[in-house]
Amino acid sequence: MIDLKTSKNEIEKLKRAALSFPPDDDGVIVLAKALAKHAQSETHAAAVVDSWIEKWPQWPKPSEVTQLCQVIADPKQAHARAQREKCGRCGGSGYVEVQGEFGMTAAYPCTHLPMTDSDARMGLKIPPAMRPGYMRERREAEPRAEVWRGSGGKPNQDELKRVNAATIGKIMREYE
Repeated sequence: MIDLKTSKNEIEKLKRAALSFPPDDDGVIVLAKALAKHAQSETHAAAVVDSWIEKWPQWPKPSEVTQLCQVIADPKQAHARAQREKCGRCGGSGYVEVQGEFGMTAAYPCTHLPMTDSDARMGLKIPPAMRPGYMRERREAEPRAEVWRGSGGKPNQDELKRVNAATIGKIMREYE
């Protein structure tokens, strides 16, 4: 969504193109409002208006402006999407999947930074900024996993409470 002033500036392009069947002043304002409401950015609005001028000899209706805004992709978003699809970490999904404890996986948002040699050696496809948190979670999960091992699926409740209390205490100290 863009502001009405920018939208009116884009509609001025339609006036300069001398398209047939021009609307009255109220019609121009309605077109500007439709463009302001449905355009995602200034570049998107410019792309919509330029596309209309290239393809059609008459002025658009508000419904046609709305439809064209949905059909034409915002150039900025299209560029970002193309960059994301080239990402070696997430493959374009936007999320990095990391193998966790007990065969469980966790998904973290991807920062789309290039993959480093240390990432490849570690076998982790996780952004460097998130690696400390992931490693801390793994360290905290290992004592809890020990409680479960050899218990036949039922942990020793006293041991589990002790481990959880120690973990919670450590986390609380970090945030004090």
